[in-house]
Amino acid sequence: MQGGSVVNALLASKRYNIRAATRNPSSERAKELAKNEEVQVVQTDAAKKEDLTRLFQGADYVFGVTNFFDPDIFPDNIPEEERRGKLMIDAAKDVGIKFFVWSSLPNAAKVSNGKHNKVYHFDGKNNVAQYALMSGLPCAFIEPAVFMENYLSYYPPRKDGDEYIITSPLTPGDAKREYVSINSDFGRAAVVLMDDPKKWQGRTVRLASDLISQNDAAAIFSKVTGKRFKYVEAAAHYANEELAAMFNYFNDHGYYGRKPDETVPFTETKELGIKLTSFEEWVKEHMDDFSTSARCFSYPEDERLQIGSSMFMNKSYREKVNRSLDLLRGGQESEGDGSLLLFSMFGGEPLAESIA
Repeated sequence: MQGGSVVNALLASKRYNIRAATRNPSSERAKELAKNEEVQVVQTDAAKKEDLTRLFQGADYVFGVTNFFDPDIFPDNIPEEERRGKLMIDAAKDVGIKFFVWSSLPNAAKVSNGKHNKVYHFDGKNNVAQYALMSGLPCAFIEPAVFMENYLSYYPPRKDGDEYIITSPLTPGDAKREYVSINSDFGRAAVVLMDDPKKWQGRTVRLASDLISQNDAAAIFSKVTGKRFKYVEAAAHYANEELAAMFNYFNDHGYYGRKPDETVPFTETKELGIKLTSFEEWVKEHMDDFSTSARCFSYPEDERLQIGSSMFMNKSYREKVNRSLDLLRGGQESEGDGSLLLFSMFGGEPLAESIA
């Protein structure tokens, strides 16, 4: 999702040739991307430094991101995410990349003074950011807030009689969280950083456009769609250990561990100079998805508090939910979020030039 947003923003800027890495160039997503004459799709194994070095050769800029929930990483090989991120940094430094934009997250262990030290998908990405800084590689970091798009994928609203329910475990209805639209705003922010490496060198952008609670979200859904939405907190056992650790961290420190006097958008986010999408604006853009039951889950009575993605589930629930997902997709198998692993951006050449 993040990589696709970056590609779209780079294409819109009309200033970059783009090289995109995928482990499966035959996938529908990769084929669709390759239809753009400014995009070269390259088969790459992000676990191998030699593949990354070949991918980055001749590039000026790189955007890097890892997917913690890739089945090659989670749940059995958690250190692999950090290892792959550091491989990207090493490869970028070896070939002389001019500027590297890394998708990072806050370090939950540091924010909580060691209390929340098992939010691995946050801490691993942040460790890669610190590694990049220490390496001397010109770099900057974007820490995206909670994805608004999660309401379309990981926990979509569920129809329950005449109303729609949004739900999440370990999240009080009045707890405020920072949000951002990845599809609308993440890529544009990354391009701003790439366009001015000198200004953004070594800096971190906490990318958040809105601060709302789940109760607020339900009210906004109701306002925009004309349907009745409500939030119901799911029981803690519906979250796997990784997500439970994350939600508990949120409850103690919020998403970023922000100071009480800090407002959203943050100061550095305002410096980007781009208009970000509010949650209400985002819901309006996706009104068709939330005003019909087509994308909403319907569970039997005894599963009412279950949320909508196997990523969030304990293992015992995953098979059942995956069957529901297959039905919603019309029986078509999903390629998963890990298909496009990272994107390497090429600048400085007119688009009429061939991509090296």
